[in-house]
Amino acid sequence: LLNNIAYTFYKNISDKKQLVKALKWAKKSVELKEDGANLDTYASLLFKTGNNTDAIEKEKKAIALAKNAGDESMAKELEKTLQMFEGK
Repeated sequence: LLNNIAYTFYKNISDKKQLVKALKWAKKSVELKEDGANLDTYASLLFKTGNNTDAIEKEKKAIALAKNAGDESMAKELEKTLQMFEGK
């Protein structure tokens, strides 16, 4: 649930103060369950709040977790997100 709310903020909110709140929710969701989806949301919010280096690190970890879980389609989507973070 925290991840869903945080992701909704990522997609729809541009106010940095609100995004920082969502970043805390995303971090907590990762603490509760570290998986590709939760890490992707966390990385996306890190990126949107200007923490590009941390975002890239977390997105790479999300990709690895998705691959380890056998979810190749998610891994491919996350790789596209990583390319965006890296400016490719």
